[in-house]
Amino acid sequence: MSKKGYIFAKEDVDIWSEAIKDVKRLKERTLAVSNIKADITINNRRNTIPQVPVLKGQQNYVLKLGDATKINHSMLRTISKGNYKIDSSIDLHGHTKELAYHQLMTFLEDGCARKYRLLLVITGKGNSSPQNYSVLKNSIMDWLTMSRFNEYILCISYAHYKHGGDGAFYIVLKR
Repeated sequence: MSKKGYIFAKEDVDIWSEAIKDVKRLKERTLAVSNIKADITINNRRNTIPQVPVLKGQQNYVLKLGDATKINHSMLRTISKGNYKIDSSIDLHGHTKELAYHQLMTFLEDGCARKYRLLLVITGKGNSSPQNYSVLKNSIMDWLTMSRFNEYILCISYAHYKHGGDGAFYIVLKR
């Protein structure tokens, strides 16, 4: 037995063998499910997701991807390296556009209520979609700009590659 040139002592191998002798492979893989469940009802109409309004004198701050002018340089550097603690995350893979929108709004409401700082939203890169186009990834900025949580969002940026890269977003919230 060796790993990268290291030869294990016989007593180490005996100890390891003794430790794993009663270990059995799981029959079926189980996934942990979040204990927070959103009560969401969706209409069957096609356009139930509100569109970004264009109003005179609109007070919403227009969110821009990567605009980090509202957070300090130290925090930005830590986030961009993927080392800042993620308070909560949501994976929207495989969801319809309507369901993803409603779950994202519920997720933001929960994050604001709990005074979270950094949220991770995983949308996917769209590699398995026709023409490699991710509907969710390309809708997120519009949804966040028009949401009632707009004023609580300091920054939105693509996630570090270990958290999903271009297929995920960091959302930095005010406390």
